[in-house]
Amino acid sequence: HLWDGFLPGVPTAIQSPFIWYVFWAHVCNLGREESAEKMPLFTYKILPLWVLWLVSVIYLRNLYHSKVPAMISEVIRYLEFFVLSGLLVTISANICSFLHTPAEPLFDLGFRIIPAQTVDSPWRPVSDILAQGLPIILCLNSCFMSRTERCKLLVNWLRLISLAYIFRALTVTLTSLPGPAPHCNKSDTYHPPFGWHDIATRLGPMVGDYNTCGDLIFSGHTAFTTMTMLCLIKTFRNCKRYRIVRIMGFLYVGTMATFALSGRKHYSVDIVVAILVSCLTFYRFQNGWTGNSADDLFAGRTPLVSNRKDTLDLPSDVELTQPISSSLSRQSSSLNRTMLI
Repeated sequence: HLWDGFLPGVPTAIQSPFIWYVFWAHVCNLGREESAEKMPLFTYKILPLWVLWLVSVIYLRNLYHSKVPAMISEVIRYLEFFVLSGLLVTISANICSFLHTPAEPLFDLGFRIIPAQTVDSPWRPVSDILAQGLPIILCLNSCFMSRTERCKLLVNWLRLISLAYIFRALTVTLTSLPGPAPHCNKSDTYHPPFGWHDIATRLGPMVGDYNTCGDLIFSGHTAFTTMTMLCLIKTFRNCKRYRIVRIMGFLYVGTMATFALSGRKHYSVDIVVAILVSCLTFYRFQNGWTGNSADDLFAGRTPLVSNRKDTLDLPSDVELTQPISSSLSRQSSSLNRTMLI
């Protein structure tokens, strides 16, 4: 009974992308190729069904959270947050593809060092497989934990990945760089979105269809892999071979980044910034939003205030008003006591 209570809450937690897609694909006609004169703003035959669907999902969600234990409810709430952040970063990536202008790739030191893969190379999907397979390892490892530890691990992982997605959504749309990937050049495989309706309904990146262009700084694959690896390594911190696990984790992330560069999916700066953002986000939010957790890595350290008693006693205000000879005698006796100790 490892996942009892989790599975019933998953269907409602992942409904937001479907609700979003159906709204823009079948309910709202804003941004379509057809002119507004030929088509109304809403398809009124489908709108009541869509509203009924939305109300039902909200009702079932609230009912579920009122029935399950608090720790399981927390996991599902963060799963909802994770799905919403994934939808946000997908829309941002589509906007980048809409704004992207095909051009020659920029100079990159990593491209000079690591040779490029061919378009039909069997090694091209390796970076995607390494990124998508790591959460499976994380979940399998959580099966050997208690339910409380498993819930805490999933909550922390979902929070950290969601934050990385939000940070990426805020940065990729600021500057549009020429995509180094082969499908981002002027060719038959380059099909950017042509308007808002296309931007809102292209949800392929959420299911592994990575054909966007211009969404480069920073790398989502690298951030996802680095954050997941940090969460996985943390579960082994009480293990005797913790150092070996850390080295293997760093090699795993480095291998994924190398294949991403070889496939020309990102520039070197995208990968470096992703690793830095992931590490800083992890060490700040690994235990919660405030970082004040009893399980914090810095908990239990020696306080900065010293409690030592073998130091010189400073004169008090009363002693400062006494004659100099009396004050010196008191300082001398205090020094003698300290030397004896």
